[in-house]
Amino acid sequence: MKRNQELEPEGIVDAIKDLLGSKAIDKDDFQEVVESAFISVLKKKYTQEEVFYVTFNMEKGDIEIYREWKVVDDEELEDEEVEMPLSRALELDPEIEVGGEYVEIIDYRKFGRRAITNLKQALMHKIREIEKNAVYEEYKDRIGEIIHADVHQVNRRGVILNIERTEFIMPPREQVRSERYYRGSALRVLIKDVVRENNKDPEIIVSRSDPNFIRRLFEVEVPEISEGIIQIKAIARVPGRRTKIAVESNDPRIDPVGSCVGMKGVRIQAIVRELDNEKIDIINYSSDAESFIKKAMSPNKPLIVSITGMGSAVVVLNEEEYAKMVERQQRRWETREDIAGEFVFNPMDDMVFRLAQEITGFSLTLVNESDHLAAQLHQEQIEEDLKIVDVAGINDVVAGKLIDGGYFLAERLLDDATETITEKTGLTAEEIGDIRRRVAAYFQDIKISDVADLPKAYKDALITGGYHNVEEYLGARAEEIAERTGLDPQDLEEVTRILSAFDTQVEDEE
Repeated sequence: MKRNQELEPEGIVDAIKDLLGSKAIDKDDFQEVVESAFISVLKKKYTQEEVFYVTFNMEKGDIEIYREWKVVDDEELEDEEVEMPLSRALELDPEIEVGGEYVEIIDYRKFGRRAITNLKQALMHKIREIEKNAVYEEYKDRIGEIIHADVHQVNRRGVILNIERTEFIMPPREQVRSERYYRGSALRVLIKDVVRENNKDPEIIVSRSDPNFIRRLFEVEVPEISEGIIQIKAIARVPGRRTKIAVESNDPRIDPVGSCVGMKGVRIQAIVRELDNEKIDIINYSSDAESFIKKAMSPNKPLIVSITGMGSAVVVLNEEEYAKMVERQQRRWETREDIAGEFVFNPMDDMVFRLAQEITGFSLTLVNESDHLAAQLHQEQIEEDLKIVDVAGINDVVAGKLIDGGYFLAERLLDDATETITEKTGLTAEEIGDIRRRVAAYFQDIKISDVADLPKAYKDALITGGYHNVEEYLGARAEEIAERTGLDPQDLEEVTRILSAFDTQVEDEE
């Protein structure tokens, strides 16, 4: 072999040591990488890597490569890659026997330039794999942490940050629109996710817009939160503009809002500075939905919050606050050139309202005071109207015919002619007359709810059973009343006594 194809052992070892010094890799892992890289080169050179063993001693600078041969009779030689005939083995070791193994030491100095190049490539590839695995293993367990990093580059992909040799990316969706990022500037960011696909480099995604960034900042600045005395119950955020955070204290002696603000506002100001003057509303969490929604609507001051169902509520603002909200939204609408048509107020376009809905988890309906009063009066009128299904003594079949004919409200039966009702419902004139008498009794007589001497439990049972007025009740059969109300004979006797006495008293007064 020519001299220029040889490489002194110290040259290889020194090159490997230099590589180790430039990489943050454990020495044991590095030793394994070096040995594995040599095996890869041997595979390309000899095609049978299974028969080779490589040991690398970094302290001594020794690299030893062994090749094992199985000694066989000359006549039984089958595989020249792994077997050595006895005649040749005896030349190398006079004491060798058939069935034994001969260990050949390979001189790696004579690999040649191509083999050395392959060695370097294999070494770099395996080191890169270890580095990628190390980065992934370290940061996948640090999701949710805040770190300090330097901006290395800003491009279309996002903001590229560095800590030593580790790269992080903050995509546009994780940035705050109002912030500007410059090469060389230092940032605090949240480790949001670590993604690795196949054998690609792990991608460490960081964020400054995620609500959990706010959570972690409060944990850093407010010891009571990190110690578990104060809990962050919910966070809603429009990055760069406004954040609402609901807090609750596990110790009644500690004010959660005051603790988050700090003496003279020092704690909250540190967070506000980090967020480039983003507004932060800290509110007391409440398990009472109405109270919590009112606080979440701050700085607005709702007059009324009415829970209308599971996860839904109506928020009533006074005329002045409602008008200001509409005016603000209209001014923003007028400055935008990408919107055509007439302005239509949409509460969801109001940031405070939207954040209140997000932090409470309720679907909110916003109304002004006058609209609320009008709706309330309308609802009260509907509730006062007698529905045909509530009229005592009308069975389901008859009620169904009346509803199909358009007589959902009983009062309409008093307005239309008998012939019209018969035509629409198919009921006879006699049936219609009986129904009309029952309906008329409801409007002409005293309501059950107005009888002061009648206990509430009896009132509820009678009204639920369809008996809304005294005349209705007194004109019905006892068996029918018992069936519809569930009252026993003794209770019915007491109810009849009270209502009869009240009815007589009213007649005497008239």
